[in-house]
Amino acid sequence: LTLKLRTFSDVADSPYRREIDTLAVYDLLAGYEDGTFCPEQTITRAEFCSILSNALGLSANSSALTFSDVETDTWYADSISALVSRGMIAGFDDGTFRPDATITTQQAAAILASASAWVCMDGYELASDSPDIESWLRYEYFSDWARNPAWRLDELGVSTSIMGPKENLTREAAAAMLCSFLEQTHLLWN
Repeated sequence: LTLKLRTFSDVADSPYRREIDTLAVYDLLAGYEDGTFCPEQTITRAEFCSILSNALGLSANSSALTFSDVETDTWYADSISALVSRGMIAGFDDGTFRPDATITTQQAAAILASASAWVCMDGYELASDSPDIESWLRYEYFSDWARNPAWRLDELGVSTSIMGPKENLTREAAAAMLCSFLEQTHLLWN
């Protein structure tokens, strides 16, 4: 297997260049037609889920697609249905997924923590565990629903402190989280 080096013209100064290049080499990240990646732009919920679904090699399950705002003929429907059918993502209380909304750090952490239970035994075991009170307090800036997922990822070695928990995730930060997740769960070897 020979991998062709692939990089983007605008990531040389990114602190996450290695992670971006790694995902690009494996065709898990795509840039734009002009050869850029736009590392500091935000990433949508649909884009994040598409990258993760592709990285995990998941097949679609259209019967699992029940969100009122995700049509089956959209470019991201297969990825979202694949993640939903395996319990890796959930939508909002109003029945929407909001695919075009930017994803926050804590939302990405929740998705990756759910995925970890599916892809590795350590993640599976952590899914039934809870942090002690001292650990719980380290995640005070996360929403209550995101504290346990953030702790689980940190226990796996995937940093959740790349950006603030409620900040919109940039493309470079998303690449860093995804690459770290894939490496720490041994789906990619660093």
